[in-house]
Amino acid sequence: MHWILFNRYSAAYAAVSLSMGMMIRIFSGCFVLSLISSCYYRQAYFLSPQNANTNPYHAIPMKKDSLKSAVFAGASFFHGSANDRGADQVYGFQGSLHRSNNFSIFQAYYGANLSLGSYQVTDYYNYGRGYGYPNPYDSAIHIPGAGCFFGSYGVSGGINIVVTHQHRTKYRHSEWRILGIETSLQKEFGKYSEWRDKLPDSAAEIILRKHFSAYLGLYTEWIWTNRHKTEVGFKIGLGTDLNPGSSYSNYYYYRPYILPLYCFSITYHVTKARYTGFMQTNFGTYATNFQIGLSYRLGKK
Repeated sequence: MHWILFNRYSAAYAAVSLSMGMMIRIFSGCFVLSLISSCYYRQAYFLSPQNANTNPYHAIPMKKDSLKSAVFAGASFFHGSANDRGADQVYGFQGSLHRSNNFSIFQAYYGANLSLGSYQVTDYYNYGRGYGYPNPYDSAIHIPGAGCFFGSYGVSGGINIVVTHQHRTKYRHSEWRILGIETSLQKEFGKYSEWRDKLPDSAAEIILRKHFSAYLGLYTEWIWTNRHKTEVGFKIGLGTDLNPGSSYSNYYYYRPYILPLYCFSITYHVTKARYTGFMQTNFGTYATNFQIGLSYRLGKK
């Protein structure tokens, strides 16, 4: 009997020991992985300050308003992060003027804009890398932190297919802009573009060498009205940068990892009389930002 109990306790002890050993090994492995990931080499991607930020919301009157065309003056402010791990910060303002049109089952807008802002570069060391890891024994290219002014001007436009619905309650209307396509062309100027021009290719993984950027995207949008004649809307969009690979340094080496640049946006907007306010969040390739803006409809109607 004692021998049987001893064997059972021995087996149980062996199982517990084995389990503890496995847990210790798993914990040790996770700990090592966490150390490696925390020390992972931060890369550098100096892209356009308009990356994931080029196309703020453009107001278009609902079909029920019976406005064949309208002109809007707008202003928006944005703040976001850029580069690997959101290391750099971007602040800016955009002023715009655009015209909208309603015809048949289509709606369209087109206009011009001017953006001004600051790109805050974080202090960065680019070490030589052996087998994909930093080599501290190699000499480093030091990119000191700096605040760089930037500006851009350009044009944008879009068109969509729309359907409307009249609810039983007279004051309630809804509109679904089923599918829209929009584009933006921007010319950059300022210290940040000049600063990128002076960087050697070896200073960073990817550097945008051109001062021109183009965006193309698709979107869908829903709008409702309430008894107070206030319009509330929600828009989601997905787009991509159209710049060719030759616009970037090291394109052929890093192409599988970063290009093309994509952007996903979510927008909430409210319209009361002539005013349209919006909040927009953009999630892009190595760029995330938040915009808040206001548009005013010009004219007598």
